[in-house]
Amino acid sequence: MDLGPVVDDVYRVYSAEPASEACEQLLFDLYRAFSNNASRLRAKERALRLAVVILVTCLPISAAFIALS
Repeated sequence: MDLGPVVDDVYRVYSAEPASEACEQLLFDLYRAFSNNASRLRAKERALRLAVVILVTCLPISAAFIALS
């Protein structure tokens, strides 16, 4: 899970800058971290759905083979 940059690093870099610039950077980092997490979550969801479809498809076929043996 992407939690964005380390707070101490951000504070060190932006402590001399106006608060609005630091807040803007933190919001941008949060948005980027959220976007990265969302895309990874969608990929995991697709993989899980594919695994369930494969399982549901192969289970009856396996049962039929066992029954015919």
